[in-house]
Amino acid sequence: LGVVAGLAVLLVARRVSLRRSVSIKDSGPLSETEKRGLRAWARRTKAAFAGAMLFVVLNGVLLIVTNPAPLWLGWLGLGAGIVIVVVGLAIHFSGRCPRCGYIIGFQSALLLPYRCERCKAPFR
Repeated sequence: LGVVAGLAVLLVARRVSLRRSVSIKDSGPLSETEKRGLRAWARRTKAAFAGAMLFVVLNGVLLIVTNPAPLWLGWLGLGAGIVIVVVGLAIHFSGRCPRCGYIIGFQSALLLPYRCERCKAPFR
Protein backbone atom coordinates (compact mmCIF):
# COMPACT_ATOMS: atom_id res chain seq x y z
CA LEU A 1 0.00 0.00 0.00
CA GLY A 2 2.84 2.39 0.83
CA VAL A 3 4.56 1.73 -2.49
CA VAL A 4 1.34 2.40 -4.41
CA ALA A 5 0.82 5.64 -2.49
CA GLY A 6 4.43 6.69 -3.19
CA LEU A 7 4.02 6.02 -6.90
CA ALA A 8 0.77 7.95 -6.96
CA VAL A 9 2.46 10.93 -5.29
CA LEU A 10 5.30 10.81 -7.86
CA LEU A 11 2.87 10.68 -10.78
CA VAL A 12 0.87 13.63 -9.45
CA ALA A 13 4.07 15.62 -8.78
CA ARG A 14 5.27 14.90 -12.33
CA ARG A 15 1.97 16.00 -13.84
CA VAL A 16 1.91 19.22 -11.79
CA SER A 17 5.54 19.95 -12.64
CA LEU A 18 4.90 19.50 -16.38
CA ARG A 19 1.92 21.86 -16.31
CA ARG A 20 3.86 24.64 -14.63
CA SER A 21 4.70 27.42 -17.06
CA VAL A 22 8.31 27.84 -18.06
CA SER A 23 10.17 30.91 -19.22
CA ILE A 24 13.27 29.78 -21.09
CA LYS A 25 16.02 32.38 -21.17
CA ASP A 26 18.31 30.53 -23.56
CA SER A 27 16.81 28.11 -26.06
CA GLY A 28 20.12 27.17 -27.70
CA PRO A 29 22.06 23.98 -27.11
CA LEU A 30 23.48 23.25 -23.67
CA SER A 31 27.01 24.34 -22.88
CA GLU A 32 29.74 21.77 -22.25
CA THR A 33 29.61 22.57 -18.52
CA GLU A 34 25.88 21.89 -18.41
CA LYS A 35 26.30 18.65 -20.36
CA ARG A 36 29.14 17.61 -18.06
CA GLY A 37 26.88 18.17 -15.05
CA LEU A 38 24.14 16.04 -16.62
CA ARG A 39 26.60 13.24 -17.38
CA ALA A 40 27.84 13.37 -13.78
CA TRP A 41 24.23 13.04 -12.56
CA ALA A 42 23.74 10.02 -14.86
CA ARG A 43 26.92 8.40 -13.49
CA ARG A 44 25.81 8.98 -9.89
CA THR A 45 22.38 7.50 -10.64
CA LYS A 46 23.90 4.40 -12.26
CA ALA A 47 26.37 3.98 -9.39
CA ALA A 48 23.58 4.24 -6.82
CA PHE A 49 21.54 1.63 -8.71
CA ALA A 50 24.53 -0.71 -9.02
CA GLY A 51 25.30 -0.25 -5.32
CA ALA A 52 21.73 -1.09 -4.37
CA MET A 53 21.75 -4.23 -6.52
CA LEU A 54 25.11 -5.28 -5.07
CA PHE A 55 23.70 -4.81 -1.57
CA VAL A 56 20.68 -7.00 -2.40
CA VAL A 57 22.92 -9.78 -3.70
CA LEU A 58 25.38 -9.58 -0.80
CA ASN A 59 22.59 -9.42 1.76
CA GLY A 60 20.96 -12.49 0.22
CA VAL A 61 24.24 -14.41 0.22
CA LEU A 62 24.93 -13.38 3.83
CA LEU A 63 21.51 -14.52 4.98
CA ILE A 64 21.91 -17.86 3.14
CA VAL A 65 25.40 -18.46 4.55
CA THR A 66 24.35 -17.68 8.13
CA ASN A 67 21.17 -19.80 7.98
CA PRO A 68 19.44 -19.53 10.39
CA ALA A 69 20.37 -15.86 10.56
CA PRO A 70 20.22 -14.05 13.89
CA LEU A 71 17.29 -11.67 14.22
CA TRP A 72 19.52 -8.62 14.59
CA LEU A 73 21.18 -9.42 11.25
CA GLY A 74 17.84 -9.35 9.46
CA TRP A 75 16.91 -6.03 11.06
CA LEU A 76 20.32 -4.59 10.24
CA GLY A 77 19.94 -5.64 6.61
CA LEU A 78 16.45 -4.14 6.46
CA GLY A 79 17.64 -0.85 7.96
CA ALA A 80 20.61 -0.66 5.60
CA GLY A 81 18.32 -1.44 2.66
CA ILE A 82 15.96 1.38 3.61
CA VAL A 83 18.88 3.82 3.88
CA ILE A 84 20.23 2.70 0.49
CA VAL A 85 16.83 3.16 -1.16
CA VAL A 86 16.36 6.64 0.35
CA VAL A 87 19.86 7.76 -0.69
CA GLY A 88 19.38 6.32 -4.19
CA LEU A 89 16.08 8.16 -4.62
CA ALA A 90 17.63 11.38 -3.35
CA ILE A 91 20.43 11.04 -5.92
CA HIS A 92 17.98 10.15 -8.69
CA PHE A 93 15.65 13.08 -8.05
CA SER A 94 18.49 15.59 -7.56
CA GLY A 95 19.13 15.99 -11.31
CA ARG A 96 17.48 19.01 -12.91
CA CYS A 97 17.29 20.43 -16.40
CA PRO A 98 19.76 23.32 -16.66
CA ARG A 99 17.25 25.36 -18.69
CA CYS A 100 13.92 25.02 -16.87
CA GLY A 101 14.74 23.21 -13.62
CA TYR A 102 12.50 20.21 -14.35
CA ILE A 103 13.45 17.16 -12.26
CA ILE A 104 14.99 14.65 -14.67
CA GLY A 105 14.16 11.75 -12.34
CA PHE A 106 10.46 12.24 -13.15
CA GLN A 107 11.25 11.64 -16.82
CA SER A 108 13.86 8.90 -16.75
CA ALA A 109 13.99 5.56 -14.99
CA LEU A 110 17.79 5.39 -14.88
CA LEU A 111 19.50 6.79 -17.95
CA LEU A 112 19.90 10.37 -19.11
CA PRO A 113 17.05 11.12 -21.53
CA TYR A 114 17.71 12.63 -24.96
CA ARG A 115 15.89 15.88 -24.14
CA CYS A 116 13.95 17.63 -21.41
CA GLU A 117 10.32 16.59 -21.30
CA ARG A 118 9.19 20.11 -20.45
CA CYS A 119 11.36 22.59 -22.40
CA LYS A 120 12.73 20.17 -25.04
CA ALA A 121 16.37 21.18 -24.43
CA PRO A 122 18.65 18.44 -25.85
CA PHE A 123 20.73 16.70 -23.17
CA ARG A 124 22.98 14.65 -25.47
